[in-house]
Amino acid sequence: MEERVYWTAEAADMVGIGTSTIRKYALALEAKGYNIQRNDKQQRAFTKKDVAALKRIVELTQAGVMTLDSAVNTVIAEFTEVDPSEEQKNEDIDDEKIYSANDVAAILEHVKKQDERLDRIERFNRELITRLDEQTNYITESINKRDDQITSAIRELQDTKKLIATSAEEKAEHPKGFLSKLFGKK
Repeated sequence: MEERVYWTAEAADMVGIGTSTIRKYALALEAKGYNIQRNDKQQRAFTKKDVAALKRIVELTQAGVMTLDSAVNTVIAEFTEVDPSEEQKNEDIDDEKIYSANDVAAILEHVKKQDERLDRIERFNRELITRLDEQTNYITESINKRDDQITSAIRELQDTKKLIATSAEEKAEHPKGFLSKLFGKK
């Protein structure tokens, strides 16, 4: 049974990018030795494996960490079949991955952006802490003012009660005279 193939437009739909981008990625793969089948009219016939390789290129390049060239090299390493005698060599190479200058520059740029983002977050956090401290101070001052006003009002009430009590005692000590009782003078 022959494996199902997909033409450029079908592969573009499956991967989720335009046909011109599929052609560009296919050319980049072929330039590095990746074999994509062609029909008699030299039209590319993509297998499921080819479509998966193209999807992987899209993932790597859209993540912003790899250039197209680096992504193609990575995909070729992932999707090409390895000769068993070459397998040990590839394991040694995997242990000593070598990144191109473009890869390093892209990674450094990504790290720089992350550092800038962290700096912004730290500044924002410091500003939030400052505002929180200001609010806490305002609330504390407001509570203290309210407490002072309540204390002052209680003292005034106590003083008033004392005056009333003193006045009542004075009245009790000086009873009304006979004439004031008789004529109703207070």
